[in-house]
Amino acid sequence: MTAGLLGTITLPGAECSVPVARHCVGAVLAAAGCALVDDVLLVVTELVGNAIRHTASGGCGGTLTLHVLDAGQQLIHIEVVDSGAATFPEPREPDPESFGGRGLWLVDQCSARWGVREVDGGRRAVWALLPSTGDR
Repeated sequence: MTAGLLGTITLPGAECSVPVARHCVGAVLAAAGCALVDDVLLVVTELVGNAIRHTASGGCGGTLTLHVLDAGQQLIHIEVVDSGAATFPEPREPDPESFGGRGLWLVDQCSARWGVREVDGGRRAVWALLPSTGDR
């Protein structure tokens, strides 16, 4: 793969955008020669879903932007830029009795690193670096 931007897509802040994001990222990574994308697609699902459920991106007319980059050293950089929220994303220890609450824990487990950064206009970017070869 060539280092740099592989793809960017802006999607509506609606649940129907989650499978679209997965499909687009899968196609971009396949075209770039990425051998294993299951963990990447799981992380995309979680980050896009969280942006829709927990930020202003999920409100009426909201959007989010998904970036896929080759970070070099066989790493894929996934970044979801949302419209911001009053809370800061933090992983929780999964509760076996709870229906939800595992998303960022899964992102943490699948990623070499992940984080959050502020973006202009009150927006923020949640990103993750993942191996493009299936190695962790």
